[in-house]
Amino acid sequence: MTFFPMAAADRASVRKEMEARLLGRLRQAVPGDGAAVRGDQQRSRLSRAGGAARRGSFKAVEIALLAVLLLAMVLMVFGNVVLRYVFNSGIVVSEELARFCFVWLTFIGAIVAVRDNAHLGMDNVVAALPRARKLACLAASQVLILMCCARPVLGHLAPARDQRLDDRRR
Repeated sequence: MTFFPMAAADRASVRKEMEARLLGRLRQAVPGDGAAVRGDQQRSRLSRAGGAARRGSFKAVEIALLAVLLLAMVLMVFGNVVLRYVFNSGIVVSEELARFCFVWLTFIGAIVAVRDNAHLGMDNVVAALPRARKLACLAASQVLILMCCARPVLGHLAPARDQRLDDRRR
């Protein structure tokens, strides 16, 4: 069962392992011994190594964005509290901006958690299943997640569809 986030020492070891893999891929892509590599093979190796580097830099951007959003949210709420108690006035828009920051913080954090497989879960039942059924449960959970994500989109589009139907009836 996975209840607690990874310890700092474990994160450091995983990070070192990922960096070593990336360096290994880069060394494979650009042979240092002067060995001849066909052009398409070299391009393929470079693109794989570059993709890993892009994913790492994109993850760094996500983490930085999460930190900025959290900082902005804390500063806006704290500043508004201080203004209300000290000056008997507050910034009206700060509550709404803090709410938007919180929503974006939640969505971007969910993306990071899905990619790192860091969501909390009770896997007692799934862990006891054979591999094929585990995969079936994983597929079912992903389909359920997609359905939950599609529901707000479809609900948002429904008024436009109803409006078009009303226009056709007239």
